[in-house]
Amino acid sequence: MKTILRSTNVLIDGAFKSADIVIQGQEITAVKEYKTLDVAIDLGDRRVVPGFVDLHSDAIEKEIEPRPGARFPAAMAVVELDKKLSMAGITTMYHAIGFNDEALHKGRGTEQAKELVEEIHEANSAHLGVDNLIHVRFEITSHTSIATIKKLTEEGKVDMLSVMDHSPGQGQFRSIEKWKYYHLKAYNLDENEIDAYLKDKKSKVSAEIVEDIVKFALSYDIPVLSHDDDSKEKLNTLKDLGITFSEFPLSLEVAKMAKEMSIATG
Repeated sequence: MKTILRSTNVLIDGAFKSADIVIQGQEITAVKEYKTLDVAIDLGDRRVVPGFVDLHSDAIEKEIEPRPGARFPAAMAVVELDKKLSMAGITTMYHAIGFNDEALHKGRGTEQAKELVEEIHEANSAHLGVDNLIHVRFEITSHTSIATIKKLTEEGKVDMLSVMDHSPGQGQFRSIEKWKYYHLKAYNLDENEIDAYLKDKKSKVSAEIVEDIVKFALSYDIPVLSHDDDSKEKLNTLKDLGITFSEFPLSLEVAKMAKEMSIATG
């Protein structure tokens, strides 16, 4: 089926111009000069722009639990969020689903994350208006998440992977004391509990595990992102692994270094 849209405000090469747009099936097949085609849906001066692609959003979490203790079924939440995405002009959404069994925030454990991935994947295969894809956020110290992530990847349910290290002393929390201060207040823990958690987390940091899961994802042509990069040394390590995208570099200096190394940022 062919559809022709006509508007005096079509975004072409960075400027709004008058044009006729030819759509066949789900693809734009041609952009023609204004009013050169006989039959068209005339949009007047309404703006026509490419759909937005959101690579990292946890909006689904708020859709499932808009208020503490008030939860909606994931399948219902996905459908409702899909409507909002369409209205906002977002045509591709990568839902960022955290896999972290040792998180102090218990909503991001492997089992909960797996169920959410499967709900979104099933809904996307059936009746959603935009492309709802899966961005798996793997905390590198959550070793118990690896088998599940690999299985979901093998089943074709993972569209993007980011590797994260929220261990204090680098990344977001270069100061261990600031990390402790924040988590003591946020999670109502005492010093002994937070010290034990910190010791356990630091003991699980493993370059071999990161290399394994990155190579596994790349073998399935899954794009892999790094996260919260804070130094040129980290960028070099990640590039050696085959990662070519730095998500949320922590300073303008690091972002510029990434660009110089042909690593995309976002």
